[in-house]
Amino acid sequence: MGETAAEKVTAAEKAAPAPKMTAAEKATEIERTRNQLEGDLKELEDRVPAPFRSMKAIIGALATTTGGLIVLKKVLSGKKKDGDKTEVVIRVMRDDVDVDRTR
Repeated sequence: MGETAAEKVTAAEKAAPAPKMTAAEKATEIERTRNQLEGDLKELEDRVPAPFRSMKAIIGALATTTGGLIVLKKVLSGKKKDGDKTEVVIRVMRDDVDVDRTR
């Protein structure tokens, strides 16, 4: 079995400051790292038995469907629920009428 990307990095490489890189060098390094990670992931997936891979796909589909249905239900229900209603009372008084409030 091959080494993983984490095993290839030595302690000296971790401690050393990263040298200045050009954009092209950085892009090449990113591509190389991506390819290494894809290879490691492929190797791990190959180690998982087929029934578990199928189970993973089924669980993913169920989770996605359930999440979609929950969101759809919330969207369709909208604002049909009556929330707290605030009652506003406006008292209108005429200017030409003298009201005696001391009674």
